[in-house]
Amino acid sequence: DVRDTIREWARVLKPGGKILFTTPSANKYSLEWLMMAASNGLETSADGIGRFRRDDSSHLRRLSSDDVKGFFAESGLQIVRARFRTHFFTTIVHDFIPTRYHRLAQPIAGLDWRLLRWFSNGASMVVVGEKPVKRIHET
Repeated sequence: DVRDTIREWARVLKPGGKILFTTPSANKYSLEWLMMAASNGLETSADGIGRFRRDDSSHLRRLSSDDVKGFFAESGLQIVRARFRTHFFTTIVHDFIPTRYHRLAQPIAGLDWRLLRWFSNGASMVVVGEKPVKRIHET
């Protein structure tokens, strides 16, 4: 359960503590999202959040940036930073370059991170969250 997991992170983190996690992203308009939308590959996951039909069975769901913001806010956590990967080049490498060209594929896929990590339309999301420090105001 995503909500329960994030609530537990918030519970065990000390004030000022940070959490780093990565998740498949459901943000619209990545090349992978477009391919799934065009092929009827967008599915509803068991918890109603959603996933891609071609996802590995270990990917139970894909979260959007809005999902993460909402779950974090509900739990009292703040997003410090979010970055995205698997925009265009990784999808091209994965789907269209034969395995025998693997040495060429890795530098091409790396272009996503180097050039596009700030754009939220990647198929993977890396998030740093923080439990805020409560300040006591003197009066």
